[in-house]
Amino acid sequence: MAGDIRHEKNVQRKVARSKEYFFFRLVRKGKELRRSLPHPFDAEYRAAYNAAHHEAFGTVPGEFESPKAIARLIRDHKDSARYARLPKASRLLRDYALDLMADRWGAFDADQIRPIHVQAVYDSLSDRPATANRRLDDMSAVFSWGRTRGFADDNPCRRIERVHSEETHEPWPDDRLEILIGRGKRHIVKIALVALYTGQRRADVIGMCETQIRDGIWTIEQGKTGNPVTVPLHPVVLAIIEEERAARRKAQIVAPRPARVDQQPRQTLGERLRRVLDQGADPPQVAAPLCRGNRSRALPPDLPRPANDARHSHRQHRCPKPRTIRRHPARSGNARAPV
Repeated sequence: MAGDIRHEKNVQRKVARSKEYFFFRLVRKGKELRRSLPHPFDAEYRAAYNAAHHEAFGTVPGEFESPKAIARLIRDHKDSARYARLPKASRLLRDYALDLMADRWGAFDADQIRPIHVQAVYDSLSDRPATANRRLDDMSAVFSWGRTRGFADDNPCRRIERVHSEETHEPWPDDRLEILIGRGKRHIVKIALVALYTGQRRADVIGMCETQIRDGIWTIEQGKTGNPVTVPLHPVVLAIIEEERAARRKAQIVAPRPARVDQQPRQTLGERLRRVLDQGADPPQVAAPLCRGNRSRALPPDLPRPANDARHSHRQHRCPKPRTIRRHPARSGNARAPV
């Protein structure tokens, strides 16, 4: 029977509506890889399982893998902390370079790759200079990471002849800036002016908040590089920030206060009272709670309870005392009969 078959590693069997389903399933660092498989008795099962195993581990079961293989370099790099710290956009571009390496050099070892091989891959992308330079930078980063881990003795991407793009990005002339300021939408003009005066990227400018600004200095962690940068703000930028702050106050939008480094954590009422008692001073006056039943829960059990003075007598009507019901002697069943 199919239920008595000993399945291979990472293969699961499910039964739904009297029908069997087989899956290759692997969970690694919270990410699931799930591929459908035919029945183990089918002729296509072995090819499907080998394909899923190669996608998950980079090898086919029983196949020898060199410790310096390109596939192992790519897999170890994806599992590294350096890859995990990349921003989302940079990680996507890094994946493109890793897929290109696996497609061109997947059957070779990392120490077998020479600059001539990298130059051939670069020349195949030379019609798009920006894309070719980006792929080369990512491949160079991967080989540099693997060089210190024994995959290769040298980085083959270091001495590559690059193709420079003829298109240049010139700064906007004054007449274009005047058109933007005069005709552009106000929220777009503010972002453009902040980017112009600070020289930061669009994503970093859009994410600006008051918690990053202190004493006219903007401290940010760049989204692309992850480097901390301090930028002195121009008076025009400070005026834009003050205008935004006034608009938020008018709309009753409260921005979070900047966290101070030397700020102590707030203490609870019981901790403050315990600290005062440990110093030998008189405890401060504490307002009594609204209800008597909650007074014992308002303070820790090892602290004295505040006395109920006349200042809180006006609150007694909110928590009235429980009324005791007295039965009439004549109506009570335990009453004596009159003599």
